Amino acid sequence: MIDLHSHTNESDGTYSPAELVDEAVRRNLEALAITDHDTFAGYDQAVHIAGAKGLDLVCGIEINTRMARGDGNRERAWSIHLLGYFLREPPTFSFREWLLELLETRRKRNSKLVRKLQSMGVDIELSEVQALGRTLTGRPHFARVLMNKAYVSTTEEAFRKYLGESAPGFVNRDSPHTVMGIQQIEAADGMAVLAHPVRLGVRDPGQEEEKRRLRFSRRCEAEHSPGHGRQRESERSTKGAGGIEEKIAESGADSAETADSTNRVKVMPEDAGL
Repeated sequence: MIDLHSHTNESDGTYSPAELVDEAVRRNLEALAITDHDTFAGYDQAVHIAGAKGLDLVCGIEINTRMARGDGNRERAWSIHLLGYFLREPPTFSFREWLLELLETRRKRNSKLVRKLQSMGVDIELSEVQALGRTLTGRPHFARVLMNKAYVSTTEEAFRKYLGESAPGFVNRDSPHTVMGIQQIEAADGMAVLAHPVRLGVRDPGQEEEKRRLRFSRRCEAEHSPGHGRQRESERSTKGAGGIEEKIAESGADSAETADSTNRVKVMPEDAGL
C-alpha cells in the first residue's frame, strides 16, 4: 500500500512530519509521498526519520496554478493544483528558490485578506493566523480563526461566507500559469501530476475527450469520488508493481484529505485550497 498525497503541519496537515511517518509505518505503508503546499519543510524533516524506520519516502510538492479556459460565451479562470514528484534526484536549488517566490505571493494575499475581512467587521489579525500556519499560512488557517472566534461553525461555512471564490471576502492570489508550473517541475527533473481533476468541473460525458486532452507530460490523473469535495483515500495495492514511478503511473495520485486518511485532514470545500 502507498499514499501519494499527504500533508504535514508545515502545510495544512494535522500531523508533524515525524508523526506522519509513524502513522504510515503503523499502517504498513510501503511508500509515502509528502506533498505539502509550496514547501519542502515537512519532507526535509521526515526524510531521515523515514529512512531509519524503513519507509520509502517520496519527495513531493503541491502548487496552486491557474489557467484560463472558455466556458460558453465567457472565459473562466480555473484553479488547478499540481503535484510534483521528485523520484530520482532532490529538487534543484533553483526550484526551491522559485517556491520562495510563491510563498511571497501567498504572504501578499494573506495581508490583503486580513484587511478585507477587517473591512467586513471581522476581528482578525495576521499574526494570529500565522501562529496556526507555521511555515505556510493559507485560507484553512483563516477558517480555523473564524471558527475559534465563533464567526462560523464549520470550515465549509467559513469558505461559503468569507473565504471561498464566490464569497465577499475572497482575495485572489497571483498564482503562476499551469504551463509554467509544469515546466518548473519538469525542469527540476520532477513528474507533474494533476491533483484534483474533479475541480475542473467537467461533468458532461461529451466533454470527457476535451478533459483528457489536458494531459500533462509524464503525469497520471488522480481519482476522486463525487460530491462535496470528499476524496478517496490514496492508498493503493502495489503488489507485483515495479518502482515508485511505475506505481504512480499505474495507481494515480489521490488526495489524503479524508477523515480516515493517513493525515487525518478534515474534508474541505472544493475551492478550499491554500
